[in-house]
Amino acid sequence: MAQTGSECILYRNSGTYETPTWDDVPLVRDLELKLEKGEADVTHRGSNGWRQRIGTLKDAGVEFEIVWEPGDADFEAFRDAFLNDTLIDLAVMDGDITVDGQQGLRSEFEVMSFPRSEQLEQGVTSSVNCAKQDDRTVLVQARDLLNAFGADVAKKEFRVDVESIDQAVEAARTGRLQELATEIAELREMVAAGFTEARKELRQALAEER
Repeated sequence: MAQTGSECILYRNSGTYETPTWDDVPLVRDLELKLEKGEADVTHRGSNGWRQRIGTLKDAGVEFEIVWEPGDADFEAFRDAFLNDTLIDLAVMDGDITVDGQQGLRSEFEVMSFPRSEQLEQGVTSSVNCAKQDDRTVLVQARDLLNAFGADVAKKEFRVDVESIDQAVEAARTGRLQELATEIAELREMVAAGFTEARKELRQALAEER
């Protein structure tokens, strides 16, 4: 189904690479995901007069315009990555990262340019140019739980359960039911341990698939 650029979303990882926390970057305006491949000339005497080429190394980059807004966490993350020569983990998706079927590219990028445009009758913007630097670059879909965003979504669902247990613990303590409070607290620790173990198994399974 055809779609507009406004439906696509750029996500920045504010967590770790292994356990990403994907934050959408709403200040982005126009964006271009550049996917390119080098080529090698393999023309030979038996090519019947036709030039022959084969693809070589792939490359990826992201260029986008962002509203100049100091104080915004995303804006400052790109600015600081440029100034400090640090990498920034991005997922360039064609839709909501939590919806199965959405596609995009996830990689760590280096911010190569961060200029400031000050047009008289336009808002101040920056045309950010990011070059791929990560050898773990992957094309992702919403079902790729660990590498894209699923671990973060699962954490949010799990957090709701933990919060419910915490509320029960507090209610039990208020009623001076210390024994019940202890049992519920132990249950909470068991659930948390089970979630951690499940996430390790998922990571291992995905690694074996590759």
